Formats: sequence, C-alpha cells, structure tokens
Amino acid sequence: MADKRKRTRFVASGNQVTVIEENYVGEIETTTYFVTSGEKGGYVRVRDAAGHFPQVCDGLHSRGPTLWATVDTLADVIRREYRRGREQERRAITHGGLLYP
Repeated sequence: MADKRKRTRFVASGNQVTVIEENYVGEIETTTYFVTSGEKGGYVRVRDAAGHFPQVCDGLHSRGPTLWATVDTLADVIRREYRRGREQERRAITHGGLLYP
C-alpha cells in the first residue's frame, strides 16, 4: 500500500518543531521535536506516549545515528529527516525490504 498521507505541515516555534499530518485514515497526528541546548545545539528529542523524551535518529526513527541540531537548524533537520523517513518507508513497502537495515 502506498503512502496515502494527504498533507503535512511543519510548524517551528522557538526550540521545537511540530509535524502535523493527516494519516492513512484521515486522522490528524501531531509530533513535536525539540532541542534543549539552544545556540550550542544538542540531540533532537521527542515526547513519547509514556511521557519520556527519547533521542530521535535518522529518518525520525527510534534506531540509528542520533540527530543533532541547534534551534536555528532544527526545522531544516526535521524536514529533511521526515522526507528521508518517508522514502525509507516507501521503499520498504514497495520492495518488501526492511525498514531498518
């Protein structure tokens, strides 16, 4: 099944970027990514369903090389990694490959 997301928006505010997307069944999902180190930069984190703040990896996945950004670069990093993650998912679906090599 191909990716049927209809719209994705990226909203940057201070040290965080919120991804707002319509999922496969038309529901709106939001995910907020943030850095805590400001100008110096730091690891990109996300609040999970359990209330923890794990680091985010390539493709906005939970495994792989950890993402790093500053407040100024966070929006660009999230946009780039969002596209990378969707491409990885598309390839896995289309070619029956594994999402995580």
